[in-house]
Amino acid sequence: MARRTFAQCHSSKQGLIERLIERAAPNDKSKLLLYCRTEDRSVLAADNLKKMGYINVYYLKGGYQSWIRAGYPIIKEAQEGNTNKNVKP
Repeated sequence: MARRTFAQCHSSKQGLIERLIERAAPNDKSKLLLYCRTEDRSVLAADNLKKMGYINVYYLKGGYQSWIRAGYPIIKEAQEGNTNKNVKP
């Protein structure tokens, strides 16, 4: 099954972002947009990153599901290879 995502994003499992963020965004002034399926986990992760000193942390209100329902573009990644295609849901 192909995975749908946004362009220029890094994936992280719940609870790991706090350990991995320094490699993905070593500058605490980096702009970070967090998202999950419904917004619940991204709100918690954003709060944790702010507590760690990151100052430009945002989350997608309503989560990934609301983005798709609104008809905004996403990226569809093929299972194999790095071929990305802009698609509409």
